[in-house]
Amino acid sequence: MADRYGRKLMVCRAMFGGALSLLLMSFARTVPQLVLFRVFQGAFSGTLAASIALVASVVPQNRTGLTLGMMQAAVFIGNAIGPFFGGLAADAFGYRVSFRIGALLTLLGGVLVYLGTRESFTPRAHARASRPARLKTRLKARGSGAFSCCRAFLSVPRSFSAFA
Repeated sequence: MADRYGRKLMVCRAMFGGALSLLLMSFARTVPQLVLFRVFQGAFSGTLAASIALVASVVPQNRTGLTLGMMQAAVFIGNAIGPFFGGLAADAFGYRVSFRIGALLTLLGGVLVYLGTRESFTPRAHARASRPARLKTRLKARGSGAFSCCRAFLSVPRSFSAFA
């Protein structure tokens, strides 16, 4: 889709979809609702892959390694300290407020990408394959379905840990 609509649009979709899913999670009253919103989050976010594609396409080639390394370092730092600050917020204000803070921060990131990123994008012309051919191509992708199922299965138990 990024080749058809642009990488910036895919990052914005992921950021705004992530923000909406976090906001929806703050209104969940039951575990099945929370799981449903996590499925929504999995379907509409995907910020990291979209961001890597955007950064790789807009940065000059001689600086790609540096910028992708800085981005990976930022992701690592966020994964390392994010749960700590999220736990502090949840302890001080409750889970609903911590989800809303996360939604606000994700929304702010999406607005920054939307307003602060310039992408010179030209859509690729490609022949439209028939539906059975597209399905066959997708099914041939090695391990993609198994990986997606495993990832979804492994992310669900973390959703329930908030209620333990």
